[in-house]
Amino acid sequence: MSGTGKRGDQKKTMVIKSHGNDYFGRDKTLRRGKVIRVESMSLATVIEKLDSLIKKGKAKEHGKGYEIDLKNKKIVGNENLNIPLIIHALSASKGAHEGVAKAGGKIVVKVRAEGDNRGIDTSKKDKEKEKGKK
Repeated sequence: MSGTGKRGDQKKTMVIKSHGNDYFGRDKTLRRGKVIRVESMSLATVIEKLDSLIKKGKAKEHGKGYEIDLKNKKIVGNENLNIPLIIHALSASKGAHEGVAKAGGKIVVKVRAEGDNRGIDTSKKDKEKEKGKK
C-alpha cells in the first residue's frame, strides 16, 4: 500500500485492519524455500554434442558405448539411441531412462533428498543391492 512508510505509525492501524498482521515485516520472504535451477539437456542434444563432450573431457569411450559426465544437468527426452550410454546426471525423466535402457545403457542419478544432497550417488546403492542378491 503506498504512503505507509515513514509516517510515524499513523496509518499502521488502518493497514492492519484492512490487510491483517501479515502486511508488515519480513516473514513472507523468509518462508520461501530455496529455488534450485537445474539446466536440462535432451538425449538428442547429448548425441549431437558427443564429439565436443569428448574433446572437453566430459565423455570417454567405455566398452561399446560412451560414459558421459553431466552431473549438473537433467536429462530429458525419449529418443531411440543406437549407442549404449552411461550418463551421470543430477536427474532424468522417465522417458530418458527408458530410451537409454533400450540401447543397453543406463543413467546414474544422484539422490536429492531434503536439503538437496547432491553428493550421494545411487550407483553405490545399486551395487550393494546386487551383491546382496548373489
